[in-house]
Amino acid sequence: MNATIRRTGVVFLFTALCLTGCKEGDGKKEATASRAPEMVRQESRQAPVLPAVLELGKKMKEGQTAYDAVRQGMFALPRELSRHDATALLDLLMAPPAPGWNELGWAAIFNDGLNVLRAGANQPEGFMERLLECYRDTGRPAVLRDYALQHFGTQLAAWYHDPENGKKLFPKGEVRMQAEEALRRALFPGNGTTMGTACNVADDIITACEASGTSAPFSADELCRSCKETVLSPAENIHARITALGMLGRHESPAVLKEARLWMMDEGQPVLFRAAAIAYVGTFPAENDRAAFNTLAADTDLRLSQPAKKSLSRLEGRS
Repeated sequence: MNATIRRTGVVFLFTALCLTGCKEGDGKKEATASRAPEMVRQESRQAPVLPAVLELGKKMKEGQTAYDAVRQGMFALPRELSRHDATALLDLLMAPPAPGWNELGWAAIFNDGLNVLRAGANQPEGFMERLLECYRDTGRPAVLRDYALQHFGTQLAAWYHDPENGKKLFPKGEVRMQAEEALRRALFPGNGTTMGTACNVADDIITACEASGTSAPFSADELCRSCKETVLSPAENIHARITALGMLGRHESPAVLKEARLWMMDEGQPVLFRAAAIAYVGTFPAENDRAAFNTLAADTDLRLSQPAKKSLSRLEGRS
């Protein structure tokens, strides 16, 4: 998602993107018909491939085309979408795909499309409200909720980095406060993978606030307390625990150092969690860790041996 959710083949897209006469929904037709001809021509120049992408997206949702074509179409979109066209793209992203559609494939398209919209000068009306709505909808796949959280969190970080220029990101102050509250709640243990995504977003905001001298909505200490609680609970989602453990290491919090020394040697733990524990302990290398690091550095699994070797190097550097 940064998460860690943090991303497929080459397809013959050129013909698809050059299709003419793509059908559009009645709502789009009515909206276009009411606009001045010059404005319509200008929008056409700005986003010549958007109609083809929307048509491919509709076919994808009906199970008639591969998602590769839609994703490549997203990459071809210009960043100068009009507000009208940006809203059409957002409508496509927010509508659920056809039943049985590959969840991760659609998630990649969802993320790509949101990247296009966030980078554009003309963001859709109610963009953040709809992202929040998506995140709050527990009926949606977790990966889509994670991406929604990641994107409105990135907007929050940009706002805190430069509140004056960030006003366009959150034109309504109450929506920004709602986003902050949603993020704060997402940091609570028990939110599955979303908790891990929230960790990364919160850290981005704290970093932005430090750079701009702005008061952050939550402190690094609060973030670390939540991470500690998540890491220490075996019932928590393992990916969230891994992210939270890494966050504790990033903030040099020794809150779970004693436990991590046991986890990194425990073959009953998932390999990636052990690897995260090795890296975490390596943040505070002590002489009595040398034997464990040497043992792990000789492991045939690179996921364990590589962080162990790095931890040994840090230990040597402190000797």
